[in-house]
Amino acid sequence: MERKKKIIIGVLVIIVVSIALIVGIYPMVTVAKINVTLEVTHSSSYDVSAKNMQIVVTKMSYIEYTFFSRRSVSEHEKMGADIINLEVNFILQTPTGTNLTIGQFDLTGEGSKDFNLVVGPNEGLEESGEFILFIEINLNVNPPAGPSIELNKTIEGTFEVP
Repeated sequence: MERKKKIIIGVLVIIVVSIALIVGIYPMVTVAKINVTLEVTHSSSYDVSAKNMQIVVTKMSYIEYTFFSRRSVSEHEKMGADIINLEVNFILQTPTGTNLTIGQFDLTGEGSKDFNLVVGPNEGLEESGEFILFIEINLNVNPPAGPSIELNKTIEGTFEVP
């Protein structure tokens, strides 16, 4: 029994040390965590607005960055999915003026859409300076009784990478 305990402890120590070495070998990378909520509303006309836009520049280990969920969207209070189409493109402009598409989403319906993106070196966050995030929105509404409506908007956010 005592021998089994020593073997189990030895295996656990090897696992912990291995994980520490792997994490220590890989460098830290700079990432931008982008969180924004878009709200599609309909009162007298249809509209899309951005709420709670946050861009946080931070560092994380390359392993965490590699396995971190990079792009996600969740929808709330979804209505009118059969008549409302929403295309959202996230475009990152680097300090050198290069535009990179970092996310494309095709959604339907009214309501809130929460977007979460993690942008790092694989998506073009490789240099220091001012980055501009463009969120291009194309809203198409095709009601059964009435004319089609198209609305295009661009929302901007800037952030600095040291």
